[in-house]
Amino acid sequence: MSKSDFKSKDLKKIDADLYEFINDVAIPGYQFKKGGAIRFEQPEKADLLKITNFISKKINNPKPQLLFFHLDSSALSSYSIEEMRELIKEMKP
Repeated sequence: MSKSDFKSKDLKKIDADLYEFINDVAIPGYQFKKGGAIRFEQPEKADLLKITNFISKKINNPKPQLLFFHLDSSALSSYSIEEMRELIKEMKP
């Protein structure tokens, strides 16, 4: 979900990035029930680089692969191709 989806009238902000559904709602591709909670998370590039660097030191593989799990098109649009390449470079042994 994108940040704009969190502006829905069906959501109530209950903490910094935590929201509660005040109605049953369908947001394209997702179904939510009243009372359910969801957190908006979008890591900064610096955070992604830190974790990629940390993980790469723990992997003993000459050809590591990086999987961008939970990064759909709306999440990926926050990062340039060059930023994604930089993350991939960090995985090199």
